[in-house]
Amino acid sequence: MQVKRYDELTSLQEEMQTELANVESQGQNELANLRQKSDELKLRLFHLRNNVTKEQHHQELQDELDAQEETRYRTSRDAIRNMVYTLMQFRSYAHDRMGKANTLYRQLEELGQVIIFYQDIYRAYQETLQASQQRPKKHGVVSATSKLDASRSSNDSENSDTQNGSSLPGTARPSRVE
Repeated sequence: MQVKRYDELTSLQEEMQTELANVESQGQNELANLRQKSDELKLRLFHLRNNVTKEQHHQELQDELDAQEETRYRTSRDAIRNMVYTLMQFRSYAHDRMGKANTLYRQLEELGQVIIFYQDIYRAYQETLQASQQRPKKHGVVSATSKLDASRSSNDSENSDTQNGSSLPGTARPSRVE
């Protein structure tokens, strides 16, 4: 009986050892699987952290780009506003200058007409002078003082006619101030 029991115990011990070996082998396999899963999870966590870091970095870069774009937009807008303001000032200045130039041009036109009027008078005077110099002289040389006396006497007679009211309309000359 003891031998039987010893055999049972030995067989039981062998079974237990086999079972223990199986359990140990399964534990080793499960431990290896868990280590592999742990490594996979660590790798996945590393990638997730990298992705999160990349996302954060990408978001930071995007925020920085947005800020730069906003700054460029404001700078451009302000520059355009300044240019428009400057153009409006220049337009006002040019409008004022054009008004002054037009006034000056009109004044120059009027002055030109006055000059032409006086040129016509001078030309008529020259023609009259030439015509009087080309007339034949009646009694020899006539002195300049006698011509002046003759023109004064004719002016005096015209003035006396005008003062008496006997002159024709449109033919009266203004009286000379003495």
